[in-house]
Amino acid sequence: MKNILKLLLVIALFAGCDCSGSKTKQYIKCGQPCYPGPAETLDVGVCRAGIYICDQDGSEPVCAGAILPSDEVCDNKDNDCDGKTDDVKKNCTSACESGTQTCISGEWGECSARKPADEECNGKDDDCDGIIDNQDKVPVQLCYDGPQNTLAFGQCHPGIKRCENGKYGTCINQELPSPEACNGVDDDCDGIIDNGLQMKPVYNIIILDISGSMDTYLQAIRGAFQKWASANTNTQEKFALVLVPGQNDVMNATPVLFLDFAQINVFMSQLMMVQVNYRVPEEPILDVLRMIIETNNPLKLTMPQDADLRVLVFSDEAPQSYFFTNRYKPNEIADDYRLSKIPVYVFTLDIGWNVIPAVTGGAGFMLTNSEIDILNHLDLILKDNECR
Repeated sequence: MKNILKLLLVIALFAGCDCSGSKTKQYIKCGQPCYPGPAETLDVGVCRAGIYICDQDGSEPVCAGAILPSDEVCDNKDNDCDGKTDDVKKNCTSACESGTQTCISGEWGECSARKPADEECNGKDDDCDGIIDNQDKVPVQLCYDGPQNTLAFGQCHPGIKRCENGKYGTCINQELPSPEACNGVDDDCDGIIDNGLQMKPVYNIIILDISGSMDTYLQAIRGAFQKWASANTNTQEKFALVLVPGQNDVMNATPVLFLDFAQINVFMSQLMMVQVNYRVPEEPILDVLRMIIETNNPLKLTMPQDADLRVLVFSDEAPQSYFFTNRYKPNEIADDYRLSKIPVYVFTLDIGWNVIPAVTGGAGFMLTNSEIDILNHLDLILKDNECR
């Protein structure tokens, strides 16, 4: 600016400028300073004086080079010469609302309008999508009303709370401890399944085919039970033994209750005495299965009321029935035992037995002369450490 004024002054002096001022009625010497703006703005901000020069016809003085107040803009200058630099704002908007921006040191600052934020459960539209407490965006809270030391065990697990009217609601879908039940589940969530429950022994009925062809199998069966008994001396399981045919029966294949329900040590002492019967080839084991569930109890088993029963059959023959007027078939026996809720486990060589364990919830195994094979299956069947 100073350079411009100097240049104008030089031009005016060398031109010999004198303005008569016919219109202004005053004589003005060219090169004199001039400022046509408000006096209080001179030398404030960007405002500066100019100098007089004559107009084109040389008759009137003109103030050249003066900088007058202008609208304030965001350029780090006091454009309106009021003593305040960048004293200017402009309107702006966000997704949420309208606001303003203030100029600071020649640059526009951030918009004062509230910006979208993560949705929270507070009764407000935090993310400004038009939905208050948007359920798709408000996080759920984990919750658990049970003792904290039960949370990591058994069936217990936390639930969730959802946002409702600006507040988190009740805990839903949590699983709390419950009284222990005999169901293979840690109901009270103390880390122990079925603990504190009275163990109810199962009454096992062993049906043993002792026809001549069972000789080598009988030795393996005795050995397997002996090993199981040695490993489970304190078992509460009870055992009864039915022989088909009877051990000393030379006339027919009538089944014999060789041992009523007894502890494992008594059962083993009787089992070790059993010998095969080479004289009678019939093995009507289907009839024995029917006798067990007959209301008149033809086998004379002394079963406690509501006893849990389990039947184990050992035979190398196909299913047979002789004694009843109705010659029973495997599928009929299977249905009767299913309704009675008595599982049947069969060790056999004949596939004709398969339907009975399949329908009753038992299992079928290949009969072998290996003590170890039979013992492994007994370990699966005789689960003495479970509640009933």
